[in-house]
Amino acid sequence: MSSADSLNEKIRDKRLCQLATETEGEPVTVLIEPSLAPTQVEFEVRLGQAVPSRRFIEMSPEAIQADERKIEETAAFLENELGKPPHWRRAGRVFVVDVTPQQLAAIARSPLVRNIWPNAEWRAL
Repeated sequence: MSSADSLNEKIRDKRLCQLATETEGEPVTVLIEPSLAPTQVEFEVRLGQAVPSRRFIEMSPEAIQADERKIEETAAFLENELGKPPHWRRAGRVFVVDVTPQQLAAIARSPLVRNIWPNAEWRAL
């Protein structure tokens, strides 16, 4: 996969993807989604029920440990790239970080990262 493909695959926002190709620029706050096992949801539709019921399928202890290791690995990678620890948002399963264009491009190339999203809600501290 080429560097441009990696950027386009992981950074779906056009402005953010363009920023990753620049050599200079102001830091921006982004959400880094690690490559974790997806949350599984089971839906059940009952006759006469307008909204289907849903149930989150619990992960096995092994899968939980594997995800925790990936989170730790990703946090260590991000700290190495950024020079400071990233902020983990457990409920959102994302890291919130301030990145320069060069850092953004380097992070997008990592197999530890699934997606990078523009931030609209959280601020890195």
